Amino acid sequence: MRYISVFILSFLLSACASTPSPSGASNVKEITELTSLPPQNLNPGDCGLFIWTSGERQSFIGFESQEGVKLLDNGQVVNASRQEGNDLGAEERIYSFGENESLKLTLRKETDITEGQRFIGRFTSKTDEGWERILPVVAVLSCLPEEAPRS
Repeated sequence: MRYISVFILSFLLSACASTPSPSGASNVKEITELTSLPPQNLNPGDCGLFIWTSGERQSFIGFESQEGVKLLDNGQVVNASRQEGNDLGAEERIYSFGENESLKLTLRKETDITEGQRFIGRFTSKTDEGWERILPVVAVLSCLPEEAPRS
């Protein structure tokens, strides 16, 4: 099975237990830091959840709207699906993509900001060996107001 790379911080898990290095026989999902997603647009009246890595170098790594979910996979934008519900403000969600790959996003509202809400949270995934990989994230939920009626 191919290795799935979504994003990595070089220090992630380095202070914790060591994990086996990837090999041809392993199905470890590598979390690799990649470039950012391209800018995402909202239509008037739509809302979106914008997700960045947390830390010194923040990369735009995920976007969810009523139209779907976009994540990074090996430097490519991939369309993912949310396993249940469509509440953009939900504290937990699981995204599926690729061949039976999934990421769990857990968010906690941190503060209200101008025209939105800011969250802190994490992406988690499990390796075949049972290790849990964690990537700290920040997210912003924002809505584009409806256009004013034209007279």
